[in-house]
Amino acid sequence: MAVEFKQVNAEPIYYGVYDEPQNPVQDSQHVADKLSEVINSTTGPLVFIWDLSKITVSFSDLVIGLNDVFKRDAETPFTHPRVRAVTVSNDELVHFGTEAVGQEQYGQADVKLVASLDEAIAFARQYLAEQAA
Repeated sequence: MAVEFKQVNAEPIYYGVYDEPQNPVQDSQHVADKLSEVINSTTGPLVFIWDLSKITVSFSDLVIGLNDVFKRDAETPFTHPRVRAVTVSNDELVHFGTEAVGQEQYGQADVKLVASLDEAIAFARQYLAEQAA
């Protein structure tokens, strides 16, 4: 498995660090299972960050990933109402995919795209502070 599931300190911020060699379906399922455990064992808003900065995404990886993760009318932890999603990447196809998830066929998901993990964590902290206010 080329993905690690981590938490930022004791904060409700979780992230998956994807690395090569990757298996889009297997890696996404592993992270989905871990995120589901978090959702089921916690309350309140949380942020999940996809750190895709270490991988190269092919068009087929993108299509498989979007279909697997953002199925319209399907229960997926990535679009759970308590989860705010963020993607870290500078890859052009990932940028394209992040825009695509806002379309109806992907459930009109709102995913923030940033260039670094530090930027994602800063965004997550700001988002959580706004939710607490």
